[in-house]
Amino acid sequence: MISVQDAVKAVITYVQQFDQLMPADNMRLEEFSLDERGENWLITLSFYETAGTGFGQVGSRNYKTFTVSNQTNEVVAMKLRNPMAPLK
Repeated sequence: MISVQDAVKAVITYVQQFDQLMPADNMRLEEFSLDERGENWLITLSFYETAGTGFGQVGSRNYKTFTVSNQTNEVVAMKLRNPMAPLK
């Protein structure tokens, strides 16, 4: 079993590979938990994304939940997360 700290580090390393798509400079850890079977960590990060230019910029915080194997410490899935829905 890996620690939550190791799972979060694995997710951050994974996300940094996609810096052009998900700029990591505004990344924030939102929540974490083990799944019901204790096989995977569920790590939710948020990213602030802007649209438009200059004074017309509009921003929103987007949430993504990453599944990290508790055995291999590898990211095995990424899903969009609705911040109003409970974590499953």
